[in-house]
Amino acid sequence: MGDLVTGSRPPVPKEYESPSHPLYLHPSDQPGVMLVSLPLTGDNYTTWSRAIVMALSAKNKVGLIDGSILKPAKTDSLFNQWIRCNNMVTSWLFNSLSKDPAASVIYSESAQAMWKDLKERFSQTNAPHLFQIEREIHDLTQDTMSVGTYFTKLKGMWDELNALSPTPSCSCGAMTESNTNGQRNFKNTDKKKGGTRDRPTCEHCNWVGHTMDKCYSLHGYPPGHRLYKATSSATANQAVHSAIEKQHSGTNSFPFTQEQCRQILALIPKSPHVANQAGSNVSISNLSGPTLEDDDWDG
Repeated sequence: MGDLVTGSRPPVPKEYESPSHPLYLHPSDQPGVMLVSLPLTGDNYTTWSRAIVMALSAKNKVGLIDGSILKPAKTDSLFNQWIRCNNMVTSWLFNSLSKDPAASVIYSESAQAMWKDLKERFSQTNAPHLFQIEREIHDLTQDTMSVGTYFTKLKGMWDELNALSPTPSCSCGAMTESNTNGQRNFKNTDKKKGGTRDRPTCEHCNWVGHTMDKCYSLHGYPPGHRLYKATSSATANQAVHSAIEKQHSGTNSFPFTQEQCRQILALIPKSPHVANQAGSNVSISNLSGPTLEDDDWDG
C-alpha cells in the first residue's frame, strides 16, 4: 500500500468573518456608500439621525457610534479590524452630511466622536422649527387629499414634533426640569419682544382694553357693527342732550342754534321708546337760551 497522503488542514476562520460579528464587513461595503438619501443640513437632524441609526443597525454597526463596541488594545487580534470598521462607518457618516457640517467634522478621530459632535450641535430643540411644525399641524386640512394621505401626513408631523420635544417618561425631576426650562425660554422670548404692555382702562365705563376716546358706550358703535342701528339714534340724542346740559350749566360754547338742533333731531331715526325719551329730555324752547316771559315786554 502506498503511503497515505495527508492533506493540510483548512484555515481556521477568524471570528470577525462571521456575518453576526459586529466587526464583520461584507464585500459590498465600500467607503463611498450613501446610507441615507437626504444629507444632514442642520434643521433635519431628528429625521436624519433616525435614518442613520436604522441603516447602521441593519449592518450591525450601531455600536461604533454609541460606544458599545470599544476600541481594542493594539496587541489585540481585533485591533486592525476595528480600525477598518471605524473608518468605514466614519466615511458613511461623512457622505451623509451637507457641505457645512462635513467641513467641521472631517478631522474627527472616530465615528463615535463625529456622531457625538453632530448630536451636541444639532440635537437641541430649535424653537422656530418647533413652532413651524406646530403651525403646519394647526393649518393642515384634508381638502382634496384622501383619508389615507391626510392621516399619513398628519401622523408624520406629529411624530416629528414628539421627536423634537419628547415628554420625559419617569417619576423623577426630569419632567419638572423640562417644564421649568420651557417656561424660562418663553419668558426670555417675551423679554426679547419688549415684554407685555399694560392694557388701557376706559375712564367712562371702567372696561379694560380701550380708552375713553374709543368707548362704544360713550360714542356709539361704528357702522357695520351688529349693534350700530340699535344704539346710533340713542347715542346721538345723548350727545345733543349733553351739549344742552353744558349750556344750562353756565357754558356759553354751545355750537348749534335752535333751528340746527331741530334739523339734527329730524335726521335721527327714532324708535317710539327713543322718541319719547328724546321728547322728555330735550325741550326745544330751551335750546336758544333764556325765554322771554310776558313780564319782560315793555309797555
